Amino acid sequence: MRFFYGLNRDTISIRGTNMRDVIIIGGGPAGATLARLIGQNHNVLLIDKKSSDESKTTFKKPCGGLIAPDAQRALARFQLEIPTEVLANPQLFAVKTIDLQARRVTHYQRFYLNVNRHRFDSWLLSLVKGADVIDNARVQKIEKSDLGYKVSFVREGRVHFEETRMIVGADGADSIVRKTFFKRKIRQYMAIQQFFNASETKPLYASLFDHTLTDSYGWGLVKDGELIFGAALTLSDSR
Repeated sequence: MRFFYGLNRDTISIRGTNMRDVIIIGGGPAGATLARLIGQNHNVLLIDKKSSDESKTTFKKPCGGLIAPDAQRALARFQLEIPTEVLANPQLFAVKTIDLQARRVTHYQRFYLNVNRHRFDSWLLSLVKGADVIDNARVQKIEKSDLGYKVSFVREGRVHFEETRMIVGADGADSIVRKTFFKRKIRQYMAIQQFFNASETKPLYASLFDHTLTDSYGWGLVKDGELIFGAALTLSDSR
């Protein structure tokens, strides 16, 4: 894998001899895994919003950073072991659900791996071999071309272009690939989170349900000395 920090690389241009086989938009678990699986056998470019430098990234996904059992089994099938520096404290063995309308609190056992989401994604990207990775870049436009697709993206204030035979959207719910080529709309929410000191708080992962606020849910969890408290709210009422 090669991270492109410079802006004068030959690969950041449109040239018929440099037509990509696949461009993957999004460097999360799905995009990084696909790039890892096909990068050594195909001409692959992955474009990601995040900066590889955790302290400088301007894109931070509103994600609790919990690896569920199904995802753990997927990692096991690939014989991948998460490094200790990716893990966050504490590890969680139970979920607390709070239903305000039903006035019901329930606890059930479930083992999640508590991780730092940025470090987890960066670790998965570090496993990619052969594919090229451009970080800290935002795709602006995707157009159909005679041979495939033309992709324009911005990095450090400059616009760059690439051409590819195949495009893969691994850029989440607000995917530019979905919005460009598929007209089906999905429900949208505003995720709002706050962080509080949690040095005296017990290990916690809680889901909060209150249908007077949202038809989605709220969450609370402790991670590395902080309590993350947030909710997914409808756009019209989120403020």
